[in-house]
Parts: sequence; structure tokens; C-alpha cells
Amino acid sequence: MLSSLLPDLRYQPAVEVLLRDGSTGLTGLSDALRWDDPRFLGCAALIGVRLRFPQPVPIRSLRVLFAGTYETDVRNAWVRGLRLPPPGTLSIEGLAAEERRWRVRGEAGIGDGVLIELRVPIQERRDLYLHLPPGPFALLGVAVAAEALVGDAFTGAFVPDLSAYPEGQEALARRGDILGDALLQQGEPSLDALWRLALPYRGSALLGAPITSAKPIDSEAPFSNSAQRSEAPFIDGPIAAVNWDGGIVLPHRDGEADRIWLRLASRAGSPAALPKHGLLEGWLPVSVVHGPGGMDGQWTFIDPEGRLHVRWLGPSRDLDGASRSPAFLAARVVERRAENDRTCVLARAEPLPVSLAEGELRVGGLAGRITAGDGKIDLCLPLHGAPAPRPFDEALLALRGLSTRIIEGGAHLDLPDPRLQDLWRAQLVHNHLFVRGGKMRYGLFPGVYDGDIFGVEEGWNIVAMALYGYGALAQDLLIRTFFDPEFLKKEGQHHQYRNGLALTYALDVFRLTDDRAFLRGLWPIVFDSASWILASLHSTRVEENGQRPPHYGLMPKHTYGGDLHEPAYSLYGSSTCWRGLRDAALIAGILGEDAAAAEFSREAATARGDMNQAAERIYRRDARPPYLPFDVSAPAATPVPTPAAPSDATHDPPAAGDYHQLFSSLVLETALFGWHGPWSQAITDYLLQTGRQVCGVARFDQWFGRLGIDAEYSRGTQLAHLHRRDFDRFYLGLLGQVGLSCDPATFVSPETAIVRFSRRDHQDRMRALSDEPRRYDSDPCSAGTAVMLQSLRYLLLFEERDEDDLPTGVLLCAAGAPRSWFAPGTTFAIASAPTALGRISLRCTSTERSLKYEVTASRPMTVELFYFDAAGTRRSSRQALAGAALSQPIHIQLSRT
Repeated sequence: MLSSLLPDLRYQPAVEVLLRDGSTGLTGLSDALRWDDPRFLGCAALIGVRLRFPQPVPIRSLRVLFAGTYETDVRNAWVRGLRLPPPGTLSIEGLAAEERRWRVRGEAGIGDGVLIELRVPIQERRDLYLHLPPGPFALLGVAVAAEALVGDAFTGAFVPDLSAYPEGQEALARRGDILGDALLQQGEPSLDALWRLALPYRGSALLGAPITSAKPIDSEAPFSNSAQRSEAPFIDGPIAAVNWDGGIVLPHRDGEADRIWLRLASRAGSPAALPKHGLLEGWLPVSVVHGPGGMDGQWTFIDPEGRLHVRWLGPSRDLDGASRSPAFLAARVVERRAENDRTCVLARAEPLPVSLAEGELRVGGLAGRITAGDGKIDLCLPLHGAPAPRPFDEALLALRGLSTRIIEGGAHLDLPDPRLQDLWRAQLVHNHLFVRGGKMRYGLFPGVYDGDIFGVEEGWNIVAMALYGYGALAQDLLIRTFFDPEFLKKEGQHHQYRNGLALTYALDVFRLTDDRAFLRGLWPIVFDSASWILASLHSTRVEENGQRPPHYGLMPKHTYGGDLHEPAYSLYGSSTCWRGLRDAALIAGILGEDAAAAEFSREAATARGDMNQAAERIYRRDARPPYLPFDVSAPAATPVPTPAAPSDATHDPPAAGDYHQLFSSLVLETALFGWHGPWSQAITDYLLQTGRQVCGVARFDQWFGRLGIDAEYSRGTQLAHLHRRDFDRFYLGLLGQVGLSCDPATFVSPETAIVRFSRRDHQDRMRALSDEPRRYDSDPCSAGTAVMLQSLRYLLLFEERDEDDLPTGVLLCAAGAPRSWFAPGTTFAIASAPTALGRISLRCTSTERSLKYEVTASRPMTVELFYFDAAGTRRSSRQALAGAALSQPIHIQLSRT
């Protein structure tokens, strides 16, 4: 504990802080190293601390206390996480010092800090000057002592080691896809092979009770009155998270705090091996931790009525008998800001008392029922309202039934890879959890994006609902999320692409539901947004000095991304609006609005031509390699001095840095340039040439200063692989996202993730999960859930589209499936899946000499059935499904020879 590290505080120096701008100032920085003092300093603007004494004092040890125990940047969101100064970066002016580090435990056993001791030859001094490195560090206090600390120095909070670690490649060269190529060279890529190259992402388990239906909306007039528009169709249950060591993070607002942390106190000390953390049966929203801190196991879930249930299993000597009541650790989590830097935020865990008497547990204003006996402890803790206690097994049965109805209520996949089989089921449940207040959300508790809506990504989740057979729910969510008048206001940072994409997603959902009444109800808003897009495109068709400027016919200058704040004539915002206008023309045609269909179609064709001409004008042919910038207003882009700048110093890289590869994919998925056209090909060629992908997903180092990814923003490049029939690269991208940006057992995924390799990476990440209930992570993030669900469906069923991204009438079946799925004796299937061509069920069974497809379709269509021949070459056979027997299974035999 901290008290054992305190020096003899006889000296009481004056503390003066020196700032990077050259100024100085006395502060409230404590010289007593008090952990419970809420004041601290951010080091981003500091260069040092001077300590002055009234008279010379003997000094042997200078001790500096920092918050946190992490050496690498373990957070994954736009809030840069606090870290420790790297070893050797602290120094005392004029003295050689030996550095040692000591862990300091917070009162609740979490929210730890590190005391860095600088040992110097003992001498009498009237002052000391400590040099500090600038960075995301939280300085809590400084003190001196006449004696050095004794005992074993801190080497890191205990986290069980892994059996092996990959070879570190944090400084991956900016050329090609080095990790992806290495994976492909080993044969058919797999998750196990990927995890020999890089460590899997680790996150918490997401808990909640999914909702399966919404209150119906009047499809003829979805927003006939404001009361209906604001009425939430769901009763939102609470969301919670469970860490690998069994720590439970609960939403609970109490003044400054927005969450509490609870854990059963272990009597057995630290676990000898890393506990196994996953979901019950591999996919249910029930956290199962085997062996946390000497316990045999812990099961945690939230039942459909909002109660938290926990069952701890352990030796009877620990859990049985009134004389050995269970002991708990708990804390409320509050945010504190640095005295000198309001952007430097420290989450402090303040201990909460836990009372346990007569079978009632009270913590932080919550009260629940607890029972112990027969080698287990059961806790039932209502999180909102006051429902009566419910037995653990009965509540678990109710949650299992609710989750099973989701899996059985729509399209059903049967995949031969057990990990992917668990993945799609868990992700489909997660997708329902992201529905809050009747709207699809980008993030959930405990992540930093909790409850947010942006406008690109949430549509992926809604389309995924429709792809998996939840068409009515997808319609309701689209109306309430994308067609809310507040969402479609013609102002704000996101308004251009929101108005374009809302129309595209409406057409996507219609194609999967074939519900004209739904489309008719949206028509007035579709017409309004399309008309606004048309007028906006006309506003920039103005010549300058008799010439068309590069932005001629594009959307007006505006910010084109949530993290880009410089207004620009952008190809991305313009491409979404072109696509929305084009899709509005198709919607008008479906509804018999012939005049609008003709006008919107004509204007969309003109806009597409203008945007292709803009690409021709701004293409950077002088760059090495050449590239297409997306900021049309600044064709002479200059390098950005960030850690994301390519290490091999390509000439004039895009000014957006690593955001370029994110918007590359977003532009591709609008199909403005088609799938095979020169500009489409130029975009993907540049990504590969400049090393902007890792295992097929977007590389994103810019927030971390080291190798990172932003995997979900590869949807467009993945679609390009499918349309170009590069199915091996598509499967690689799926494994890259699952393997590097999705917890392998709990299936949560973040917005961005560091690609980790080393023991230090592993230790830091696991400590952060365990010790910080208020992490600045972006998981759980719905965008990753959506893209993985779509990719898994596209492995088995994918609608072929032309260069205008219109269905050709051919359904590709098992095009992306790997060769191992066609091994003799292997079967895979998808049942009752809606497609743009009709509903279909598919089953494939392989033998040594042949394979048999069993297909049931709801209407005539052409399918292209893929397989591997005896030589291991991917082949396909087109079959027309027609006739009176469509409602019955059609058996198609294909020879491998």
C-alpha cells in the first residue's frame, strides 16, 4: 500500500512547476504523495518541477507518483489514455540517478498508480530540479527522502503470462499488406494462424437482455404527429460489462459517478493462470469466467426484467457457512480533471462500502438478495425499478429463451467453423442490444460512444437486421433513426452524407423486405432530401474565369467526417449524395412517381459525370505513387506531421493522413466509380501500394503512434473484393477484422484497436481491463458488429451487382467460403435468408468426388454455386431456378473432377 512507500515528511519543500511556455507557478501539487488527494497535473505542458527547502537536507531518494500502471497507450478512442512516462525519461538536473518503479494500490484495489523512485548518491541539497517528459501523464505528487526504498520494485501488476508471443512488428513497413501476405503464404488463412502473427484483441463481455420487436409504426404516415415520433418503442433494459477477472461494471449514476465496479474479494490471491473468459454456450449474453482469483467460476447476466444475476462457484470451505460470509470490493468511478489542463482526465475509483446482513447486499444505493451454500453464492441485484428477486436458474432460463428466439426467428447459418458459428449468433444478439430508445446506436455502455448516433455506420446495422430476416424491425429502426426529421436537418457536421445515405438504406431495406407500403410511407421525406441534394449540387455549377473549377457540380464545401473539421468540397460527401439522389430515382420508379423518377435519374447522371470529371482534374499524378485525394478544394495536399506519416516517405501523401484509407472504403461502397472502373481501381491500388491495410482491414496508426487498425471501415474494400471476385482477399479481410478487432470469446469489438505483439502489450491491456472501470475505450461499438454480420452472410449469399451497383439477377452462393468448408464430410447451410432476389435456403454437403447443393427459393432466380474441384481450384456453376417446384428443395449435384 501507499503508506509503506511514504518518505519521512520532515522536509516540506516549496513546489514550483515549470511550464513549456517558460512560465512558472506555485500549484497545489502535494508533496505528501496522498493517493486520496483529487488534485493532479497533466504533463502535456510541463517541463519540470523544482523543489526548494528552507535549509540543506540530506537526499537519497526522489519519489514521483503517477496515476495508472500502463506503459503503452491502451485506450482506443479519441480520448488519449493516460500512460506512464517511459523508463529513463525522468531525470534530476546535475545528478546521475538510478530508476526503480513501485506499484501503488488504490483503496478499492483498482485505479492503481506507480511511484517512480530516482535514487541518487546521498548529499545535502537546498533544491532539486526534476525534468519531466511531455505526454499523457497524470502527476499526483513529488517527495524526497534520506533513505532509499527497500524491497522488490514494481515490475507490473500481476497478469498471468501467455505461453508464447508473436514476433513484434509494431513498425510495419508502409508497403503492401505484409501481415496479410504472410498469413496467405501459410496456406488457407485461419484465426489460429493469425494469432501466431499478432495477439487477439481483448475486451469485456457485453451483457443485457435483447429486445426482439418494436411497436408498429403507421407505414403510410410514419411521423403523423410529434407524440408518435418521440414515443420509444422499446423498454430499454440495463447494460453491463464483465472483465476477464470477474470484475463487473454497472451503470449507476450517483452525482459525479456514472458507474460502479463490483467484484468478489478473492482469498486465494492472484490466479496462477489466465482465467478463461467467454460466453455461455459460446454465444449467449452470459459472461462465464473460469477460475478468477482462486474461484472455480463466475456466471453473470442481466435478465429480461433488469436484474443483475451473479453466481460464484468455489470450494465449499470458502462459500459455505455463516462464519465465512463472502467479502466484496466495490467502487464508484468519478472523473477528475487536471489542475492545469482540462483535457487531461483521470478516472478515480472511490471505494464504496458493501454491507451484507440477513441475506441482503447493499452497495452504492442498490440493494439485492444474496444466498450462499452448496459451493456457490447467488446474487440478484435489481438495476432499475424494484422487481421482486428471481431465482438464478429461472432468470437464466428466461434470458436463454429470449436469445434463442432471436436466433430462430430469422435467417439461420450453420457454419463448419465453430468460432464463426458462435460469432454470428453472439453478434446478432449484440445487434439487438444496440437498439436503445427505439434507435440504432453507434456505441453502448461502458464505452465512450454510449448512446451516440452518427449516420454512416448505424445503417450497416439496420441492413444487417434485414439480411438476417428481421425486416420489420429494420424498417422501424430506419424510420426512427434515419428518417427522424432531427436527424435529416440540413445543417450540422454530418448532414450531407446523412441525407444521401438515408435514401440508400431505405432502398436496401426495401429490396430485402419487398414492402411497398413501407416505401410509400417514406416517400415524402425521400422526395424532400433528394430535392435538397439536387439543389445543392446545382449551387456549385458555377464557372470561374470561364473554366469549371474542380468542385464544379459537387456538394457545397463542408466537413465530410466526424474527425475532420476543415470544410472542403469532398468526394465522399458528394458521392453519398449522388448515390442518394440515384436511389431516390429508383424509389420513385417503384412507387410510380414517374416525373420525379425521370428528374432525379437525369440529375444523378449529370452529378456522377461531374464527380468523375472532378476526379480527373485533381488526381495527383505527380505523387509517388499517384493517388486520388478526396478533398477537392485542396488538390495540392501536403504531408501531415503525425506519427501516421508513412515511414518510407512517399511524396505528398494525402493531407487526411490515415483517415484517407477510411474514406477510401466509404467512397467505394457508394459505387460512384463502380467496382472495376479506373478510379475505383486506383483507390484500392494506392491502399495496397502504400501499406494502408493490415490483414485486409484499414490500417490506422494516427491515434496511437504505433500499428493500429480501424477494421469496420473496410466494408467498401471488402465489397470491391467480392465484386471483383477476389474471394481469397475477402475471406482474409473477414479474418483480419475478427482476429484483430474482436474479442475471440466475448465478441465485443471497438472502433479502433492497437495491433499487439508483445508481453508488455498483453500485460498492459489486461491490466487496463481489470483495473480501470472507467476506461476511455470505444468498445462496444456497433459498426464492427454490423460489418461482421454482413460479411458472414456474404460468405454464403451475395447479390451480384453491376458497375451501377444494381442487382444483375444472379445470386452468388458460397463464393467466399474457404476450401476447408468443402472437405469431404463437411456441411454448411443458411436457411430462410432474404435476398434482393427473393428468400432462399441453401445447404451444401461434400464428398471426395462430388458435392450436393440443396436449394429452396421463393421465386425464380439464377444462382451461381461455388465449390472447389479435386485440384483445389475454386469453380462455379450457374443454375436457373424456375418452375412450379420452387417451394420444394432442388438438388444439384456437382462433380469435383
